[in-house]
Amino acid sequence: MAKNRNREIWETGYWLSAAWIEFARTEQRDNFETALDGTTIFAMEMENASTTAEVFSGIQKSISAAAARMTKIRELRKQLLSALFANRLIALGYREWPSTSAAPVKIDPDFFENPDIIWDENWAEAYGKRYGRIRVIDPQCIPEFSKPQKGRPGSGESIISTIDRLIRANPNFCYLPRKTACDQIRELIGKPNIKGNGLSDINLSKHIVKMCPKRQLKL
Repeated sequence: MAKNRNREIWETGYWLSAAWIEFARTEQRDNFETALDGTTIFAMEMENASTTAEVFSGIQKSISAAAARMTKIRELRKQLLSALFANRLIALGYREWPSTSAAPVKIDPDFFENPDIIWDENWAEAYGKRYGRIRVIDPQCIPEFSKPQKGRPGSGESIISTIDRLIRANPNFCYLPRKTACDQIRELIGKPNIKGNGLSDINLSKHIVKMCPKRQLKL
């Protein structure tokens, strides 16, 4: 991909620092944005506090709210990294180490298995590589990265495309019991498990393993 095209794609993405909320499911984003933070709760509690006990209670409530907010941020960031690791989302950034790049480059999905990240600086490091100015993009919006379903129903291409569609429709797909996941794949393909057609639980499970991050798999 040409450098100019990479830059065009990079410019359409969300900064890594914001991508965890931008790519959250609608209900997750709404719940996070409408929840009161610790500072707001503390101010509200102090308006009517007239005793030491009430002040202490307000402090405890604000601390609990702040802790809950940080827990939710960590969960959403982990969800984003899982999507990047599974290649459901893609990231482009400027390579900083061991060499530098003059334009954004596509970051390999495996990089996001367990990277060190400075979120506010859109910076990440893993496996001896470091990238800055990282942006995240939905590949469905980029023709070069979209994956239309193709091939016969039991072919590897068709199965992978179907799993990709299921993951996009339900981010919790990778958490499903394996049997349930296989049934959903066959249902979307529109074919039952018939000997030799490639849609057995064993064969589908091999593709699920490839598409889902290891830490999400359920047997």
